[in-house]
Amino acid sequence: MTVPPYEIPGFGKGTLPPSAHEAESFLEEVEDVTRLVDGLRSGKVSAEYVDRVLREKDEETAKSETRAKQAAEEAEKNKYENLSEEKKTEVREKVAEMMREKERRERARELYAKYQEEKMDLSGSDPAISVAAKKQTATDYTSWDLWTPSDDEDDPWMKYMPDNPAFKAMEADIDKRHERQIAQRQAAHRAREAGNAAFKAGQFAEALKTYEHGLESDKRSIELHGNAAMAALKLGCFAQTIEHCDRANELAEFFLERPNHPTAIKCLLRRAAARDALAHFAEAVADLEKAERLDPGDEVTGEIATKLAAARRRREDAKAERALKRRLRDAKAATSRDGDGDGDVDVDVDGSEEDAFAQTVRLEKLMRRVGGTGGTSEDDGFVDYDAMEALLAKHESCRLYARGGGGVGIGKLASRLSNPPDARVGIGAAKALAAACVDEANCECLVSVPERVTAVARFASSSKWRTGTDALDASFHALEALRECSRHLGPRSAVVAAFKRLASEDKSSSREPNGAGSSTRAFGALQDQLRLPVDRDVDVDEDEDASDETKKSAKKKAARARNARCALAVFGNLALDPGARALARRDFSTSETSTSVTTVTEKEEDAFPHVIGRWIGSPFGDAETTRLAAAAIGNGCADPAWRAACVSGVHGASLCQRLFDALPAGPSRNRPRDAVPVGLGLGLAARRDARDGADARETPSGAKKNDPADAATEGLSRLETAASVLAALSNVLLEPRARAWVRGHADQAVQKLLPWLFAHTTTTDDRIAETEASATAASRAAATLSRCAREREVILALRSDRGAGGASTVARFVAATAHRVLSMDASESPSFAAESAALDGGTRALALVASFADAFATDAKEGDRLEASVLASTLADATASSLAACVSSSAVSDGVVGNAALALGDFARFDSLFSSLEKTEPALVPCLLAACRERKGAAQKNAAIACARLARHAPFMASLKEHHGLELIYSYVKP
Repeated sequence: MTVPPYEIPGFGKGTLPPSAHEAESFLEEVEDVTRLVDGLRSGKVSAEYVDRVLREKDEETAKSETRAKQAAEEAEKNKYENLSEEKKTEVREKVAEMMREKERRERARELYAKYQEEKMDLSGSDPAISVAAKKQTATDYTSWDLWTPSDDEDDPWMKYMPDNPAFKAMEADIDKRHERQIAQRQAAHRAREAGNAAFKAGQFAEALKTYEHGLESDKRSIELHGNAAMAALKLGCFAQTIEHCDRANELAEFFLERPNHPTAIKCLLRRAAARDALAHFAEAVADLEKAERLDPGDEVTGEIATKLAAARRRREDAKAERALKRRLRDAKAATSRDGDGDGDVDVDVDGSEEDAFAQTVRLEKLMRRVGGTGGTSEDDGFVDYDAMEALLAKHESCRLYARGGGGVGIGKLASRLSNPPDARVGIGAAKALAAACVDEANCECLVSVPERVTAVARFASSSKWRTGTDALDASFHALEALRECSRHLGPRSAVVAAFKRLASEDKSSSREPNGAGSSTRAFGALQDQLRLPVDRDVDVDEDEDASDETKKSAKKKAARARNARCALAVFGNLALDPGARALARRDFSTSETSTSVTTVTEKEEDAFPHVIGRWIGSPFGDAETTRLAAAAIGNGCADPAWRAACVSGVHGASLCQRLFDALPAGPSRNRPRDAVPVGLGLGLAARRDARDGADARETPSGAKKNDPADAATEGLSRLETAASVLAALSNVLLEPRARAWVRGHADQAVQKLLPWLFAHTTTTDDRIAETEASATAASRAAATLSRCAREREVILALRSDRGAGGASTVARFVAATAHRVLSMDASESPSFAAESAALDGGTRALALVASFADAFATDAKEGDRLEASVLASTLADATASSLAACVSSSAVSDGVVGNAALALGDFARFDSLFSSLEKTEPALVPCLLAACRERKGAAQKNAAIACARLARHAPFMASLKEHHGLELIYSYVKP
């Protein structure tokens, strides 16, 4: 069939048939291929030859394409150069127009932003202007010419965007992808919120499921991975915790390029906790070390450092435990080979290096027999708990063995407290457990199982043997174990939880059969031990003679005092935990305490704060009892309700009196010798000297001198007692009722506190504890004095006799403390924090003493103003240079700077002091201006006020102008 010409491909208008050259090339290629195929069939041509030919053709084709691409790129580059001059000019004008329009737009945006800021400042500075602006009906035409955000669509360069199908398709794909990403992120955010709600409700499994569902929408969410890791950790799914933490840290390091991302640091801590639970101690330590490097803020909190130290200790414990197990296994194997069928190891103790291992072998034999008879009374017949206690108290290897294997030994001892067959077994197990808890690791092992620590707390409150002395011994040893646990941060919260569980138990289960059971209140077990011993507590048989009765009474009272000390120590430690303070709040109520200072209600008598407060200075206790009771009161005062209850009613009214009476006499060796009397005044020095003389006369001439070691221990004990009492006073004096007592006993308060300002001692390296304790006592004395100085009666007592009543002593204390603090290295001095706190309290007290506002009142007498001027001159001469140095130093707190500037400003009230203030080194004006520029809040404002008062003196005004300080003054002081 003949094909019409118009149906022939390439035939017609606008097309040409293939050239003869192209046809010949095609035929040559066909012949070459045919020849190669024939050669392959006949074997004349090898396959390698064909491959080489094809490879050469491919290379030639690739080179041709590369040359063509380079030619096209070069032509595109030369496109502008090939344009005509007219076209080039047109392009340049368009570019210049776009640049001018862009610059105009940027300037318009700046003007609009400035207009908005001025509008906000105007409305925010004066509420009346804001209200008036809202009511204004006239149109503000000044804003019409300003650029507004809606004008962006008119940008001229938008019309130069490509407008072709390919670009439109790409743009649509970008928008679609963006919408899909937004939807996924929103779904992930909703899942995160739902998971957080479930986590807060304690539904950790549901939270984990929700977080992982959210990760299906957004796998790059580091927050979801972190939250999922936390939920898995709560569930005990440690493998999942590690997996999610790995993903979070990979995202932080490679995707976000922020290895120190806060969530990544949290995940390192969670992964360390999971690895620690899996006994992968080396990996846990590595995670914590990395977290410590990445978190610079931990230098302040120290949380990671604390966890790292504990993890390192557990790692070393694990190594030692494995080594001990190997030695025990080898020893048992050797004994079995020698024919000892039961595998017991008998090792002679000769005091050599093998002594610790030998004692561990003895403990292992004893531990195997604990509870061996199924909980009958026969257990005590062959378990020597006294020997077990001695081994655990003396040898670290024995304590390591007790917590080995997940705490098998600790668990066996705690189980004997759950249901002891008799008093001897319970007391013996409690003694051994208390000895084992000397190590923090054993405390953590005990509280790791809630039932164990709950059994100990329940045993401490048990009244099964209350009719005999065994009850006191049982409670004491159980409280000793709780005391050791409460000393450490982690176990402390577990002990609080144990008391909380006891408080929630049924009342009938906590009462004795005779109805005289211990209280069901949260800390009823502690309160039972804190009831003061009285004669009616002694049970004596009728046939006993008087001497036996007296001995029995004294022994029981001593045991009661011992138990009270232990109970006070337990609560003093627990009160550092907010949960314990909230729990203690249930044991009293402000409505149960009377506001009367003359009557006592039954509920007030048993209020927990009053039960503790009665031991301060009690004749049934000693200095250690007073220290522990004061520490318990002071630690509990972090809760405002506890603090208010402490000073309520009759007992509260006498608390300040008991605290001041219990405060030991201040040290005399560190008092300045130029003070007559030294910081006391008011006629107190003569009485003190007379009392010292009486004490000296009462000492026998031939009495043997005290041992220096005993004297050092006694001195340290006095410092610790004073520090605890002063801390309690400082906290209690926040209450108006306590300060009311101070108003009526200002002289006594001043007499007691001033000597302790100079308790600080500089000792040798082997007595660092005494140095720190003395610095702490001095800082708390300064804080307490500053609280007392809020009352006018105390201020008058300090100012009496032109400052000899105590104001001069405070000034010397501030000068001496400032010199020590400014010359210290905070990183090397262990007492730097205490010294800084002492300086803070001292400057606060000085600022109160130096506030002579009453002398400048309109009704002030000339004599009062003159007397104030003399005292101000004395204080300024002693402290002006030190205060100026504090104001200009960056090593002190804002509180110190603010109080120092306040005192300097008060000195500047007196024209007669300008000449002496002008000679102060360092110069006052530069120091105060530095505080104005670098400090914030009250410190900045007080420094500016001090500059304003100094400006009344011409030289100071010249210095202010020289250092450009007038502008700073006008910022705070209105002319």
